[in-house]
Amino acid sequence: MPDPIMTAWNKEDKKLRKQGIPKKNRPEKPSKNADHPAKSEIALHLLSEFHTAFPQIIVNCVPADNLCGTATFPDNASDIFGGVQVVSKLKKSQNVKSRGKIISLPTFFKRYQGVTQKLRIRGGEPVSVTLGSARMHVCAHGKKRFVTAMKHEGENGYRYLVASDMSWRTPDIAQAHPLRWLAEVFIRDRKMCEGWYHLTRQPDKEGSRRSLILSLLCDHRILPHTEQIARIDNNLPACTVGSLRDRVRAESVTQFF
Repeated sequence: MPDPIMTAWNKEDKKLRKQGIPKKNRPEKPSKNADHPAKSEIALHLLSEFHTAFPQIIVNCVPADNLCGTATFPDNASDIFGGVQVVSKLKKSQNVKSRGKIISLPTFFKRYQGVTQKLRIRGGEPVSVTLGSARMHVCAHGKKRFVTAMKHEGENGYRYLVASDMSWRTPDIAQAHPLRWLAEVFIRDRKMCEGWYHLTRQPDKEGSRRSLILSLLCDHRILPHTEQIARIDNNLPACTVGSLRDRVRAESVTQFF
């Protein structure tokens, strides 16, 4: 749970910044409360627990989302698994150092245009992606990182990725980061599409355990669905619970009318 004092301070600080009030006239940032750890601290704790519980699983890369505002997460996450690659996003507002000058990420990659090439995103069909990259000093991290600018066909602006291991190739970094989406889809499919999400009446550990049991029962129940059987027989990826649930709803409405 976020620290309510820190949350209130952030809200007030943003409001005063927009009004143009200088930092010296704004309230000071409250001290950190150990009872309310940051998201990055929780993520590192979970990674450490996972590595302790499953030491036999070999991890080659840790893709994260918006957890690399500073060097704390990428450095510690990499150390947990013995120095593996960590890939996450950088904000457009973050600065880098190029030829001794501090500039923003959009300014740097405006000078050095990317190259369009074909990549397989999450193992799918090849798609056109514009990539630009450079090994440069990231100011918020206080060290050199491998920064990649990535833009899909039809997008106007770049998204920026940062990698801790600078020995990787640019296409490998660009293909590794989207893999985190698979875990996000599973979580959303299980908690939202199966009727839990904000409507859950059983939070914490008990709710997680029981919702997982319900999830597995739902997965088992949809296996005999004709669409699922057809995909399995043709060696195609199985449908998710959420997609089949929507399909069954549509079929029910069609049959009713």
